[in-house]
Amino acid sequence: MNKKLISLFTSALFLVMPAVLFAAALDVKESINRLLNLVVWPVFIGAVVVMGVWAGFLFVTAQGDASKLATARKAVLWTIIGVVVGIAAFSAVRIIGTVLFVGA
Repeated sequence: MNKKLISLFTSALFLVMPAVLFAAALDVKESINRLLNLVVWPVFIGAVVVMGVWAGFLFVTAQGDASKLATARKAVLWTIIGVVVGIAAFSAVRIIGTVLFVGA
């Protein structure tokens, strides 16, 4: 039942997405901004939260075991690297958009 519900929700999301993106205008810059703000950022923030909670869970369950603590530290490190890469990618899109659409 859960797989059917997830599949239905995902299908509905992909069917509605063009209407959300192109509701106001068919401007490329505006469409990219809407896609970033309505889809990419919520997914990114959700992934960061899940990764952070998982890393915290690993620390709590390590109970002093050196190998488990090393795994937890790696999880925190990769969470931070993911945040930095995500913010850098978002900034790159904004900078490129500003340079390309300077006259628009």
